[in-house]
Amino acid sequence: MLYTVVIGIWELRKHGETRKNTKVMRLTRQSGYTLLEILVTMGLIGVLAVVAYPSYEDYLRKSRYSEMVTAAIPYKNAVGVCFNRTGSLANCSASQNGIPPNISNSQASLLRFLFTLPNGRIFAFPSAQSGFTLLGDYYVLTPTVTNGVLTWQFSGPAVTKGYINN
Repeated sequence: MLYTVVIGIWELRKHGETRKNTKVMRLTRQSGYTLLEILVTMGLIGVLAVVAYPSYEDYLRKSRYSEMVTAAIPYKNAVGVCFNRTGSLANCSASQNGIPPNISNSQASLLRFLFTLPNGRIFAFPSAQSGFTLLGDYYVLTPTVTNGVLTWQFSGPAVTKGYINN
């Protein structure tokens, strides 16, 4: 945007005649930012990144871990069906009474191993993807029967680290 500033109008006498001379200075509005503004902005972005990155990393880890939790749902439901059919958890293990077979050494997903023990307990172990460790990030689903009602309890390092809400 241009601004016109009239510095002065005066008369010049040249060769005996009078004429008006207008001296005009045009100022242009500068576009851009000063170095100080850029440095302050970069500093604020840096502070926000330092504060936000750990929260974002935890969010990503929990969302990746939800794949493991989702993979165990059919096993959990099958143990519930087995309990309703047999009235006991004693025969509720992998490949029996409608419970799917164990998953061992899976390379297709985040879930590396999934075992269902004869008492209906389910162990889920992650693969080494996304920074998870086999023995440091597993979780256990433990069925409990109280007055004929089956309830589930989550335990293991994944619960301690907050990947799963109990």
